[in-house]
Amino acid sequence: MLERIKQRKAWLVSSLIGAVLAAGGMTVQQYVAQNPAEAELLTIEQITNGIIIAQEAYFETHGLYWQGQRTDLRYPKDGQSITSARLDLKPSDVDKTWAQFITLPESLPYQLEVNSYGSGSNAGYQIVFRKQEGNSVLEKSIGFGYEAYTTYNWKVIQEIIPPVASSTPP
Repeated sequence: MLERIKQRKAWLVSSLIGAVLAAGGMTVQQYVAQNPAEAELLTIEQITNGIIIAQEAYFETHGLYWQGQRTDLRYPKDGQSITSARLDLKPSDVDKTWAQFITLPESLPYQLEVNSYGSGSNAGYQIVFRKQEGNSVLEKSIGFGYEAYTTYNWKVIQEIIPPVASSTPP
């Protein structure tokens, strides 16, 4: 498991260096400002790697993986970031909130949730990202452990039907 963490960390560092070099020597912040679609990918990779490292430490002491409720009940819309309103909440059977488990960016362009399952050799977790684009709610999942097949790229999970304006005068 430690080897997998080292590999993911090495991949992240090489990706960041590659992004800076590909941008002609810009800082990552400058590159991200000019390439918002890639900024989201970098943020997802950074958060995923942070969660992997924190989950391994949590598993060592608890024998199961940590679970985090949705960071917000709203879906960030059309690439706009929102400040997560629920970082101080936790399920009743978990001893740490998001804020105690991992340091997240001040605002995120997606809602974030971690679902854990099982214990011992059947343990694992799923990191779920959600966002809204137009009238569609999209979800991306990254699975680890026994049910790693829960990994999938962005897909539509819900269509939001906008309200219809009434033509009847009040």
